Amino acid sequence: MTINGSKPWSKVVEIPAAEMPPLSGGQWFALFRELLKRLEETPSSAALAITMRDEKTLKSARFNLSRLFTERLGSDHVVVSSEMTAHGEAILYVRRGAAWGNSAKPPRKSKSSVKDYE
Repeated sequence: MTINGSKPWSKVVEIPAAEMPPLSGGQWFALFRELLKRLEETPSSAALAITMRDEKTLKSARFNLSRLFTERLGSDHVVVSSEMTAHGEAILYVRRGAAWGNSAKPPRKSKSSVKDYE
């Protein structure tokens, strides 16, 4: 976006809160955004499974992604759980929650949802 005129900024636009980067630059934000996009395309009867490196990483991912989903979308929109399998695999599971699609529906990425203030 080009900045013209005497102001050192361009026009202000409204974007979905889920698209805003975290204030503290957390490492889990990229995965949060990918999972959010995939959940929009995943049927409610399915879940997503992600193999993590180890148990420590699994616990960190579960805690931080749960927090991100709750802060950005509200409680009960996304369910995050985890499991250490008998074979030692660390699996993170993510699925749509009971509140998915309700009044506080997660925002979709589209230009029509961007509000322009001039």
